[in-house]
Amino acid sequence: MKKIFSLVLASIAMGAVFVQAAESSLKVAGELKCKSCILKETDKCALVLETVEKGQKVRYEVPLNDTVRNLRSKPCEAIQKVKGSGVVVQVDGKNQLTFSQIEFAR
Repeated sequence: MKKIFSLVLASIAMGAVFVQAAESSLKVAGELKCKSCILKETDKCALVLETVEKGQKVRYEVPLNDTVRNLRSKPCEAIQKVKGSGVVVQVDGKNQLTFSQIEFAR
C-alpha cells in the first residue's frame, strides 16, 4: 500500500513539473484589439494582442482577468497600444497570454 501511495505522489509531482514547464513568462508590447468589433472575426467580444517578434507577426489570445479590467480601456472602440508582462500557455493550439501587469504604451 505504501508503494502504491508513493507512486501516486511521484506521478502527481511529475505532472506538476511538466505543467510548469509548459508555461513561460513574457514581457510584450503590442496592440490590444477586440476580435469582434475591430477585427470582425467573431460574434462575441474577445481580446487579442498583436505584436511583432523577430520580424514575425505574433498573436496572443488575452483572457479577461482583473489586471486587464483595471486597464480601463475600450479595445472595442479603438486599438489600444499596451505593454506588460504575463504568462503564455498553449490552449487549443493558440497562444494565450494572461497578463500579470499591463499599461498603456507611450
